[in-house]
Amino acid sequence: MKSHRISIALAFVVIAALFCAIIAKQFTSGDTQFSSDILAVVPQSDVLTSPAITQAKAIIQQRSSGQLVFSSGNKHALLAFKQRLEQNAALTYIPPPDIKLDEVVAFYSRYPGSLMSSSYPSQLSEPSELLNYTLAELTKPDSTLSASSLSSDPTLALASFLNGVSHMGSMGQQDGLFKVQLSPEQQQVFAADDAHKTFYLARFMLTENGADFSQNIALTQQITGLISQFEAEYNSRIYFSGFAFHGSENAQQAEYEISTFGIISLVAVVLLVLVFFRNLIVIGLMLVTILNACIWGMAALVLVFDSVELIGLVFSVTLIGVAIDYLFHVLCAEKNTITTSLVLGFVTTAAGYALYSFSPMALLQQVAVFMIFGLLGALVFSLFCQYALDLKLKKPRIAWANVLMLLNREKAKLLAVLVVLFSLGFLVKPIVHQDDVAVLSNTSETLKHNEMFNLALLGQSNKHHFLLTADSMQSALEKQETVVKWLEKNANQVEVNSLANYLPSLNAQQTTYTLLQNKVVAGHYTEVSNSLGINVGVEQYSPLTVSEFKQSPLKQLLPLHLVFEDAHNAVLWFNVDTLTSDTLNELLNEHGDFLHLLDKRQEISDALGHYRSTVMGLMALSAVVAMLVMALRFDLVTALLSGLIIGLVTLCALLLSSWIQGAVNLFNYLATILILALAIDYLIFYRSKGLCQSNLQAISLSLCSSCLVFGILILSKTPAVFSFGLTLVIGLVSLYLLAPCIVKERK
Repeated sequence: MKSHRISIALAFVVIAALFCAIIAKQFTSGDTQFSSDILAVVPQSDVLTSPAITQAKAIIQQRSSGQLVFSSGNKHALLAFKQRLEQNAALTYIPPPDIKLDEVVAFYSRYPGSLMSSSYPSQLSEPSELLNYTLAELTKPDSTLSASSLSSDPTLALASFLNGVSHMGSMGQQDGLFKVQLSPEQQQVFAADDAHKTFYLARFMLTENGADFSQNIALTQQITGLISQFEAEYNSRIYFSGFAFHGSENAQQAEYEISTFGIISLVAVVLLVLVFFRNLIVIGLMLVTILNACIWGMAALVLVFDSVELIGLVFSVTLIGVAIDYLFHVLCAEKNTITTSLVLGFVTTAAGYALYSFSPMALLQQVAVFMIFGLLGALVFSLFCQYALDLKLKKPRIAWANVLMLLNREKAKLLAVLVVLFSLGFLVKPIVHQDDVAVLSNTSETLKHNEMFNLALLGQSNKHHFLLTADSMQSALEKQETVVKWLEKNANQVEVNSLANYLPSLNAQQTTYTLLQNKVVAGHYTEVSNSLGINVGVEQYSPLTVSEFKQSPLKQLLPLHLVFEDAHNAVLWFNVDTLTSDTLNELLNEHGDFLHLLDKRQEISDALGHYRSTVMGLMALSAVVAMLVMALRFDLVTALLSGLIIGLVTLCALLLSSWIQGAVNLFNYLATILILALAIDYLIFYRSKGLCQSNLQAISLSLCSSCLVFGILILSKTPAVFSFGLTLVIGLVSLYLLAPCIVKERK
């Protein structure tokens, strides 16, 4: 018998060593990596989009996630800082486009009669108005463009187009840096932070744009260290922003919380067990149980997933509190009397976690895999301890057992009162839902401010961004022109940054040429010709094509606006000043068949709300499944009573969480899945073993250890983790008080 026990123990060691080797191999070979990419854990929207739109969104996401932006009012400080960063092989500098106005004028002058601004046709209604317009354009102080294009296009239609092109971007450049002059309004907004009126920007791209948290942390720490150094040297602020900084902050916080919460939870549980059992062997068994559970869970995780989300490991630290529940029951119960209950408890708990695997969020799928296999490892080791060990442990009695028995005797009154109280509470102050993506991260206020500041300098704040799809480039330009005309008619003085501003469609150019030619033939330019002493006419039609634009001084703009193109699709990006919600909805309703709003934050928030509703449905389904299990294992009354207790505990946890937080989110509902899994455990053991001391001891230890682990999550700076921990603690305490009601009275 002794040799048999030794063989089983050696088998455990071999399996654990094998799993450790698998974990090490997966990480060292690069087959599995840690990730701090917060957006990667978010489900994609269920709204059906074309493959072209999906591809375009991925390209834009890659561009934005790999970009780092730095700005300062001190040009010399930013220049020195830029030169230092250029030495880093992980970064590639993006110089401002070198566009010379005279080259732009010379290029567009090759297409007279084809190009015209949208405001120019209003001057063609009367010949006298046209003369006044022409004289005013040629005599105003900034008439350089009109004078330069007069020889090639005396109608000044080209000059109107060039004026529009020249005002499309207010950013200049100096010494290889972007240069921005703050408007008076911007100066008032940012005066408290920085008194400079002119700012300079430098943009870099990550050479290898990945979500490897260790690389992000090392790089961003190096950059922020350099920023501090140059700020002190030049006595000027350098504002930094970029997805890598957000990812690094989240990764560092996750690493800190994993290590800190894990150690604190472990120490707290060790002290709890030591005080209760007063036996060092039990401490060793507990540590081995936790270690075995973590090894099994991690091995399954790296075999199933290529990328391990750090925030998922923060949630999985709850395994410490759950994994030793099986050991507690083994140590508190009589030998070989609870095997069936342990197995049934694991199956139901694993079924509760398995619900996570149906979620489209990678984070939840990883939590499910880690917890199911981790608990399996804990169960197997606990059963081995039940078989191989015969410890004579002195355990203190549960002093409040009489209170739990009283609750059981008065359960009808207790449950009736709670139903009334929670119903009234729900009616007076119902549960409020908040699905903002902010629950996923804990970005610092400094980085938020920097992001806002740099977006304002780049002219990207207070903008709506769109993707426009068509079956060809020319069709896309025509649709874009349709949208621009709609905005000019329905929105008040909004600026539109679109490719059609620089490259009108062939259809629009043909319309322009025909309009000008008709006006020339009708004699509208006769007075202009007589006043200027030149022949005002339209030359032979010569349109600007896409291939010619690719060779123009503005060719650098094409990759920015043309996001994706293949034989059957063209996707254009453009942005406009912020529209009112009514105007935006009307725009999308009218052109929604080819126009797609780019709002990543809202997309994620909508997805979180959608999957919160999905989790609510899964909770209801799992509660029904739990009732069926109880009915099959015991009786119908037990099943109905179990459903009532689970419902009250869940409502209590969510209602109090909503009152404390102000609103609940997806992660509060995810906590209810774990509450359900533990509730089934508690209810099965109470229904099987009653209110005997050994059962109360094990369940009380389980509650205390779980509260120690879950309670520590309330200290998390990540709102999602805080929400998860808060709901769990409230749910577990209420479950502990209500679960004894399931015990059947014995006459």
